[in-house]
Amino acid sequence: QLEEQWKSFHDQMENERKQWLEKKDAEWEKWKKYTEIKYMSYCVDINNEFESNTLKDSSTWNRNQWEDWITTVGKEMIKSEYEKWIYENENYLDEWKVREWVEWKQKNISSWLSSEWKCKEDDSWSKWEQTVWGKWLFTENREKWTAWKERTLRERAEWLKWVQLKEYVYINDEWIPWTKWKNENRLAFIDWIGSFMNEWINNKQWNEWIHERKKMVATKKIAPLNAENAANAASSVGVRVNDTLQSDAPQSACAQDEAE
Repeated sequence: QLEEQWKSFHDQMENERKQWLEKKDAEWEKWKKYTEIKYMSYCVDINNEFESNTLKDSSTWNRNQWEDWITTVGKEMIKSEYEKWIYENENYLDEWKVREWVEWKQKNISSWLSSEWKCKEDDSWSKWEQTVWGKWLFTENREKWTAWKERTLRERAEWLKWVQLKEYVYINDEWIPWTKWKNENRLAFIDWIGSFMNEWINNKQWNEWIHERKKMVATKKIAPLNAENAANAASSVGVRVNDTLQSDAPQSACAQDEAE
């Protein structure tokens, strides 16, 4: 019966994982589109490269220098993001597998331990164990108790052995459909990144980066000036308001007498 339950669980998980894997092609297309948009425009990662890393002195680069950068440093940046995406999917798959296995294992051991016949038997012998004199006066009961104790220990040992075997097979076994998809996708990634870099170079996309970079630098320079002007304007308005309030305020009786 336990083997049948295990097979049912295994088949269910296999179907659910296949459904999950079927969605990866669409997610791969989304990932490519997102990455293309990201590296065709001026993104945060590129700004960081301009600020302190490999693009710091790129304002005077020629075409060859830009080609060298995108096919080395730029390629590694994109490849790193791809490997991170693959790792996140693989990690999700592993955690999902372990989570489902632990839940199934606990459910079945709890079901076995809470079965009506076992509960009654265990409860009966547990009470009998508490009657010290009964263990020695009733030889027949003592023999049955010994048999129950031995059977219980044997069942537990068999259960642990069975669980360890299934756990090793289920948790550590490589899931071939995912490995096949991953290997095929890596080849697709190599083709895609080659085409993308060629497009990037043909479009002279570095000109877009340089243009956006100049705009960003100019914005950063203007921002403090705007803030200072706004502060000065607010201060000026405050002075005018105070002057107005003071001029409009009613004079005290003493002040009126002095004025008269």
